Amino acid sequence: MSFDIAKYAAKYSGRIVMDRIGFIRRNYPKLPDVDAVLRSCAERFPNPALFLQKFSTSSQINEEDSARALGSDFFIQNKVTNQMRVAFQTGLDKLAWRCASQFHQDSQGLTKHSSIREYFDDLLMASLIILIYECSSSSVSVAPLSECESILAKAYKEIADDAAAAAKGLSSTLASSKEGDNVFYPSATDVLRCKLLRALTQLSNKNVSQCARTLLILPEICLDVPDDKINDIATSSDIAMYAVLCSMSTMGREELRTNLFDNANFREWLEKDGCQDLKRLVNAFFHGKWSCAWHSLDAIIDNARYDMFLNKLCMQMKKAIQDTMLLEYCRAYNLIDLKTMAISFDFSRDYLEERILKLIDSGRLPARIDGIKHELVRYTPDTRTEAFESTSRAGKAFENWTDRELFYANIIDGGYLEADVCRFPDDAELAAMMMSQLAYAGAGFESKRNRRRIGTAF
Repeated sequence: MSFDIAKYAAKYSGRIVMDRIGFIRRNYPKLPDVDAVLRSCAERFPNPALFLQKFSTSSQINEEDSARALGSDFFIQNKVTNQMRVAFQTGLDKLAWRCASQFHQDSQGLTKHSSIREYFDDLLMASLIILIYECSSSSVSVAPLSECESILAKAYKEIADDAAAAAKGLSSTLASSKEGDNVFYPSATDVLRCKLLRALTQLSNKNVSQCARTLLILPEICLDVPDDKINDIATSSDIAMYAVLCSMSTMGREELRTNLFDNANFREWLEKDGCQDLKRLVNAFFHGKWSCAWHSLDAIIDNARYDMFLNKLCMQMKKAIQDTMLLEYCRAYNLIDLKTMAISFDFSRDYLEERILKLIDSGRLPARIDGIKHELVRYTPDTRTEAFESTSRAGKAFENWTDRELFYANIIDGGYLEADVCRFPDDAELAAMMMSQLAYAGAGFESKRNRRRIGTAF
């Protein structure tokens, strides 16, 4: 199915639509209708010519001339947060980024803001601006986002304190003590926007595993947030796509089952519009329908490459998820007919053998391929060998424990440490102190220690 860029652009609002469509125009200039959609999106903004020039050419844009068009009065009469928002909507990314950075540096708590609500919204906007501006860099730092998260944590604590006070019949006393205070009660939209920005920051930093964990543990209250509240950043189908691809490319089967398949909250995300392929992939993976899972993944990745946050990672994710599927199939059998396995995945036997060989060479699959019978033979240790190795490991562990206890006993016997102090051998500082004491003791103590080890130390 071909990518419908007009339908894609219609999902988003605000400035993000220009960045997403502009990214596609830069990387896929031959995509049908991309220029028409870019012009249509640019018409929504005050300075369409700047957007068209920025995303249609590869040359550097001089934003200074456009910034001068705002006039000196604009910078004098508007506070830095207004400058930040206007510059962002006008396409002056460099100016918006400077204003966002200045706002975060200059603000001291709530001293320059009339309310926590206003301060929180400004911090979220600054986080989004910095994320968009630095998205192409290898290291994305969104400092205001950490402050947003601390404000949310503090608000949750205050709400919990209010509930505890109400349960004890102290609600009137608590209310009178907070009268006139600037109390912030975050909405589900506030929580979701903050979590989403954190996940996108982690994704831009290529911290795929952490991004998956951030999105898979979204609070239940976020499920009811409509797309029109967050589509200036991403949509609910984007959130589901980020979470599924990130988790399946980094987690093992049992961890996936716990965090994804059995996660009732996240399963509701997969029921939303635009998540049909994602739902099909997850269900097919856990029910062993490998051909369906393989083709669903192809369809998802084909769309994911147009996403500005996933583009550089999607092929790496695709390979990791495909390898996971192959390993899951092989895990259930000791002897596998490669022709039958190729039919299960709906591709040629030669291609399958090539992928299997790469897994064997990387050490992820302990097996060999019988080139005559075209079978995969997994290495399975003999039961007696396993028992011998288990006994050997237990004996080695006991030997190490005995050697350690004799070593500590000789230190105590030599008077270099007290017995009570020596009972914490895993403490790094104490271990270092013991070694320094040994070095100070010299060769005389070493010979005494060797003699003591012949007998019983206790």
